[in-house]
Amino acid sequence: MHWTRRLASQWGIGLETARKTLDKTTQVAVRNFTEFMGGRRLKPIHYQLKYRRLRCEMFVDVYIAKCKSLRGNRVATMYCTPFHWIRFDPTPERRDADKTLDSLFQTVGIPSALIPDNAEELTAGEFKKKAARASCPIYPIEPHTSNANLCEDGIRETLRGFRRMMSATNTPGVLWDDGLQYYSAVRCHTVNTIHETQGEAPRPS
Repeated sequence: MHWTRRLASQWGIGLETARKTLDKTTQVAVRNFTEFMGGRRLKPIHYQLKYRRLRCEMFVDVYIAKCKSLRGNRVATMYCTPFHWIRFDPTPERRDADKTLDSLFQTVGIPSALIPDNAEELTAGEFKKKAARASCPIYPIEPHTSNANLCEDGIRETLRGFRRMMSATNTPGVLWDDGLQYYSAVRCHTVNTIHETQGEAPRPS
């Protein structure tokens, strides 16, 4: 708040404009060496800057399958942006959700924030630690407002198309994780009617 007021005063702009300006222009993991005497070992922070930083939030949810897949997966963690870019990452158990963060950060990037529902595996434990290590805040939605999670729309549309595909190709149910990964990738490379995409295929930026 101090820097927001200072910037607003110096530049003659409003507080909200100053806050947004700082949010968009502040570099992550900057260190101040003005008072550093060299007697303390600095913690490594390269992890925060190692991967691409995305300028979008991601909603997160857990999908529970009806059967165990051929690869031994029972659930999947789903990441979805407001413009319906979607990622589907299957795991054997719900408690393995934190492992999907590693692949998300490495292959896609680190979002500006993660917005899960109130599931414990998405708001605490290793999931929370890994997000904090990457300077990726977690903003849980309010209790009893699951409709506020935009990932629900992405899950519904993906499952609808996935079931049509499975039925048309007579694919067995034990291949649900491969099928959902394939169909979610198809949706990510398909132009939709959402305004934010501006006629382009949805992709995080």
